[in-house]
Amino acid sequence: MLSLSGQSKINVILFGLTGFGNSAFEALMQNSDIELKAVFTNQKPLNEFPYYHCIKLHDVVRKYNIPLYPGIRLSDSSSYEIIKDIDPDLIVVSTYNQRIPQEIIDLPRYGVINFHPSLLPKYRGATPTFWAIANGETESGITAHFIENELFDTGRIVLQNKVDISPFETDGLVRKRLSSLVFTMMSKTINLILSNDKKSFLLQDEREASFFSKRTDTDAVIDLSWSLEMIRNRIRALTPFPGAFVYLERGLLKVQGVHAALDSNFSKNENGIIVDTEIAGRIKFIV
Repeated sequence: MLSLSGQSKINVILFGLTGFGNSAFEALMQNSDIELKAVFTNQKPLNEFPYYHCIKLHDVVRKYNIPLYPGIRLSDSSSYEIIKDIDPDLIVVSTYNQRIPQEIIDLPRYGVINFHPSLLPKYRGATPTFWAIANGETESGITAHFIENELFDTGRIVLQNKVDISPFETDGLVRKRLSSLVFTMMSKTINLILSNDKKSFLLQDEREASFFSKRTDTDAVIDLSWSLEMIRNRIRALTPFPGAFVYLERGLLKVQGVHAALDSNFSKNENGIIVDTEIAGRIKFIV
């Protein structure tokens, strides 16, 4: 079978983690232009990642007998030799927790394509959905872009699709929807890459760029002096993992639940805890 480029199937390597990596894997397996040669992923699943129910990528790959490389450090010289021997025409990245060295970026003739969960150039960085929700954004999306150097999320954009974020969606729910978007975008993205010169794709507008650092444990602590809207957004961004925490006199306590609504008719008690002024349709902390 011939690919769009008129050659035999193109050899592809996937760098991915459970979640978005699953969607990319399934889409690549269904693409008649693709010969998936190997999958590189982490050694072990990461805590509750990807924050929604999903079969581990390791198990999916093994089911199809695709060569799997868990826990490989891309910075090691041996990794370069492994990838060079596979001789990929294209590398696809779909949520990966390592910087890709330039010598690996330069190997595939069609380049390295990444599926990033934000509307680039906005929200570059490792945990964009957390920050988008915490900042009260009403839309997000997936950007398929080239990785052209070791700078994060800066390459030419191939394809971008948007989704709305509802006022009550959590990070887990948004990530699940975006993962599905990776699957639906894969075929068109690859068609565009095989049919067009890389330089024909638009550069990102650096004037619109923003970068957010990876979420830390400190970011999970709620400051009760924040506005109620900011508190509600932060809790959404921290759900289901790692959860939100508040400092009280008796120590650091986890927020066990929250009922969120657009109506913001609230008050605070003497300890700074948000309480209902009415029973229905209000935010309530259960600590």
